[in-house]
Amino acid sequence: MSDEASKSLLKFFDDNECWIHPEVEIRTSKLGGTGVFAKKDLDAGDIVLKVPKSACLSPRTCGIANLLDEHDLDNIAGLLVAFLYERSLGDQSPWHEFFESLKPVIADVPEIPKFWSNDEDRALLSGTEVEEIGGLETGEDEEVYQELIVPFFEDNGKLINLECPSFDEFKKLVVVIASRAFEVDQFRELCLVPGACLFNHSDDPDLHFQTDFGVCPVCGDVYCDHDVEEQEHEHSGSCCSGGDHHHGHDDEEDDWSDESVDGDDDEEREEEMEEVESGDEDEEMEDGETEEDEEEGDEHDEDEEEEDSEICDMQLQNDIKAGKEIFNTYGDLPNSMLLARYGFAIWNNSQEVISLWKEAMAYAKKAGRMDRLKMLRKRDPELSEKVFVAYSDGDVNKIEWGPCVNAMLTLLLMTDQEYKKKVCSRRLDKDINKAKKLLLNARLKRYEDGGMTSEEYKKVLPKVEGTKKAAIVIRGTEKKVIETALKTLK
Repeated sequence: MSDEASKSLLKFFDDNECWIHPEVEIRTSKLGGTGVFAKKDLDAGDIVLKVPKSACLSPRTCGIANLLDEHDLDNIAGLLVAFLYERSLGDQSPWHEFFESLKPVIADVPEIPKFWSNDEDRALLSGTEVEEIGGLETGEDEEVYQELIVPFFEDNGKLINLECPSFDEFKKLVVVIASRAFEVDQFRELCLVPGACLFNHSDDPDLHFQTDFGVCPVCGDVYCDHDVEEQEHEHSGSCCSGGDHHHGHDDEEDDWSDESVDGDDDEEREEEMEEVESGDEDEEMEDGETEEDEEEGDEHDEDEEEEDSEICDMQLQNDIKAGKEIFNTYGDLPNSMLLARYGFAIWNNSQEVISLWKEAMAYAKKAGRMDRLKMLRKRDPELSEKVFVAYSDGDVNKIEWGPCVNAMLTLLLMTDQEYKKKVCSRRLDKDINKAKKLLLNARLKRYEDGGMTSEEYKKVLPKVEGTKKAAIVIRGTEKKVIETALKTLK
């Protein structure tokens, strides 16, 4: 961030009652762009940034909220139009200084793979998880632009004195907005939170984003007369731009998981409800305290709670040494998602996940047992998302297999007689491991790179830059997961 951009942001902070810790500074990061660094040692639990919700930009709080609502424009598309409108107002917009601080970011926004202009670099993503998750397909973006953005400006462009952005500008702003959007509460939903986007991503973050999510979805207040169901919930964590990446990491496992779960009736615990009656001792007031004093105290507590609900903050969860950069996270995302959404990838990403579904189908077909796989898929429509290999517990030296891999391979390895009886009394550990090796080696062939190793890819990194470097990181980190998995099977 340039000095001018930094001054603009700090002026916005001053004008909007935002607070940044006096012992942090904004300066150039070795990752590129800017980052937030500790000037002195900081402790876990310290708040490093406070931003009032009133300073956050959302489709519900911008100057054309009614028009966006009429056109059902929300989420990223709505936030993008809100940004365009408020920016067009110049210094008449409450967010003018914040927008000024974003100018260097917009000028140097990273490209996401689906919009890469270099066909050679784009081809390097063939066979990777980026291609697997649809990260090279532009159809959805074109659909949003043509069916939501263009019609809105055709109907309202003259009214708000703003031209429809070109598709190229739209593509660029999607990345800017998506990488800086936080889900603030159930009224404002996705917002641009000034200052919160300064912290760079890490798969091992130092702080988390905190906000009181449970406000009235109609008016945004904590206490109001709207007849809505109260929801109390602290939304902490990450930049939000399009949902979480499940890829099989569900909290609940289905019947075909490797670990069976007993029925609820066997494990349910009865909750005892005790009726507590207030006795004389509970009703006694402290000396000199009246009922009026107690009521005033309750009102004071409510005022404090309402005040807290109007603030977003960034709180450290790690101790930070002086001079160190402070990292946030965009979520527990593999490189494929990071690159597809935000235009970057990191070496040794501990959240890497490699799908093996295509290899599983080829394995079943070769064995003449596709009928068994189809039966499994019929029972569990999400089976394809549960056949994967990944790092375990954020440790790049440990491997986790998808929750259905062992069950699927057991079914495919059964003899016809065993399958008919639906009973397999043999131990299949060695056969399952052998099958896993076949799946992993088949997955390696998708890269069509002559058998390059992850270390060989790593050696290439200093010699390349831009989109080519991102593609090399993707290939190298994916291969490292597969190589680690093969080692564990030995």
